[in-house]
Formats: sequence, C-alpha cells, structure tokens
Amino acid sequence: MKNKSWVFRLVPHGDLWVSDTANGWGAGKQILFPGGVGLPDSEGLTVGADGALYVTTERDNANNTVALNSVLRFDPNAAGTTLTATMQWNLTADFPELNVPGKSNLGFEGVTFVPDTYLVRNGFVDQSTGAVYYPSDYPDHGAGLLFAALENDGKLYAYALNRDGTAHRVAVVDTGMGHVMDVQFDADLQRIWALCDNTCSVSSTLLAVDATGAIVPDVIYARPASLPNVNIEGFAIAPDSTCVDGVKEAIWSDDGIAAAGHEGHALYRGTFPCGLDLGEQGAPPTVDLGARGAGAVSVAKKGTLHVRGSGFEPGETVRIELHVKKKVDVLASVVADDLGLALADVTIPTGVQPGAQEIWLVASSATVTAGVTIATPAAHP
Repeated sequence: MKNKSWVFRLVPHGDLWVSDTANGWGAGKQILFPGGVGLPDSEGLTVGADGALYVTTERDNANNTVALNSVLRFDPNAAGTTLTATMQWNLTADFPELNVPGKSNLGFEGVTFVPDTYLVRNGFVDQSTGAVYYPSDYPDHGAGLLFAALENDGKLYAYALNRDGTAHRVAVVDTGMGHVMDVQFDADLQRIWALCDNTCSVSSTLLAVDATGAIVPDVIYARPASLPNVNIEGFAIAPDSTCVDGVKEAIWSDDGIAAAGHEGHALYRGTFPCGLDLGEQGAPPTVDLGARGAGAVSVAKKGTLHVRGSGFEPGETVRIELHVKKKVDVLASVVADDLGLALADVTIPTGVQPGAQEIWLVASSATVTAGVTIATPAAHP
C-alpha cells in the first residue's frame, strides 16, 4: 500500500514480488472515500473475516493538515482501477490530542482484524464494561474487533465496528513502545504483533492475553541485522503452512525508500522460526451475572437471573447450580457455544430463602462461582 491513496496487489515471482495483472490490479488501484471523493492517506491494511479490505487513514490528503482518523472498508473484487469505500468509521473525535497543528500525521498507522474466537477463549476483558468481552454485547459488529495502531502514543485501540457506521471502543492496549506503526494478528502463534520503526530500532513486540484478561507485551524481537534502521512501517508474516526447514517468510516495508540512509527497496524479506512454544496465555474461566458486569447481584424469588460464563470448552455441557448453604438446586444445563460461552436465563425457585447465596457453573473443564443475593419480593399493594 502507498499512503498517497493507492493499494497494490503483489504476487511472488521467483525471488521478487510483482504486480498482479488480474482484474485491474496491474498498476495498483486508487482508493477513495465513500461517494468517490477525497484522497485517503492510507496507512494500514488488513483483511476482515468478510474478505473485505480495511484501511486506516490519518488524513485526507486533499486537506492534509487536519486529522482524519478513520477505518475504510473496500471490496477487493470490485472491477476497474479504482476502489471506492463501501463504509467509513470516522473515529477522529476519539483523539482530540491530534486535532492540533503538527499532530495530523501522528494518527492511525497499522490495523488488524482480531477474531472473537481468540479474544473470548482467552478471557479478554472489555474495558468499557469491566467484564469479560462478550461479542453478543455488540450484535452488529461481525466476527471480531479491529485493532488500530496509533503512532502518537504507541497504543492499540480495539473497536467493534458496526455495520451501521457506528463504532464502540472496547479496549486500549499499551504495546510498551513509544510509537507503533503496524499491527498483525498471528493465527498460528495466537498472538498479536506490534511493530515500531527506527524510533525503536525497528523492534517487534508479540502481545498476549494475561491472567487478568488484558493484552500485554509478551516477547520483544530485535530487527534482523541486515534490515536497515529506517522508517520500516509495515510487517507481515507467512503462515506455518509455508514452513520449510523450520522457518517461514517475514516481510517488512519501507516508508521512505528514496530518503537518505534507505536502500531503495520497498520490501525486505527475512525469516522467522516455526513451531515456537510461547507457553500458555489467557485468564481463567469466569461467570458474570446480570445484563453486564461481574460481581454479586440481587434477584428476587421467582426472578430471572442472566448468567454468562466464559472459558469453557466448546460443545461441553455446563451445569448452572444455585448453592444455598449445603443445598444445591440445578437451575439449567447448557451447551457451551463455539466460543466456549455458556449463556442462559434462569429462574430463582420459590422455596429459596432470602440472603447471600452462590451461583456455580460446573463443567468437565472448570468450575466457577459468583455471589448472588436473593431478595424478598416486594409486597403487592
């Protein structure tokens, strides 16, 4: 991708990458904002679960002194030599610190799609609710979150992008680097890569979900000795299916190939080891009671309790129990869904005495508990 409103489709040809000549891609395709207007300052690119291209912008190059931090969606199969965005999520208002002179070029750089399967199975916490991330809280967002890398502060911003053009910020991730220029989800390592340019000596940080449900730096890799310490702003890594002799290909892109100190190459090729054992990650299983949020809640006899458990094995049976001293009432049995979530609305039995009790979620893989207070129903007038 070229940050002057162009994207390219390259295919391997021997030791080189050359332009794909199919479907109008031979000289690249100019991209436009919705309505076919403007000059997107295209910075980051990823492919979503829907097969569409998602591109981050930090400006409109037709008005490049003003910040425009947005995510654009494109259909890569559209015919012709231009691509017009089918959707735009304008997130500029979330970053008022960039709406000042000299800051418009410090906005969104990289972007990656992180699937809900990874986030939920590792107990990722939704910072906007303080509870485990439940995709059902964002029914219009698709199958994952978009993580955008902000150059200004070195952080990743996770958004649920809704099909109606609205967005909800779910979390902010500190990469541990002063600046960040690209971000990639690695489906094989089940980690998230964050790349910094020469301001961090072109280092790459792998991030993982820790035991509290936060995404944190896990491992830091220095650049290859032969990679110049210049404006390397793009990074991609091949899947394990391409491994040969224990390594797979990694690609870096140079943002200023003609500048002093650069070597005139748009792309650099290297290798990365296959089959790394990076250990376990993720938070333990948990249960939330109520519409949103964790912790003890109050419910009346015969009242309905919304039970949401996470961290189970997909397809296993989870028993929902009410523990009152030594008495156990089985309120429901549910099958954990493809994300390992156990979701149910249960009714509190009439014979339960008021007071502090416990809800247990019991499965072969784990048992988790949460407090619940049984309240006396209000008297009828």
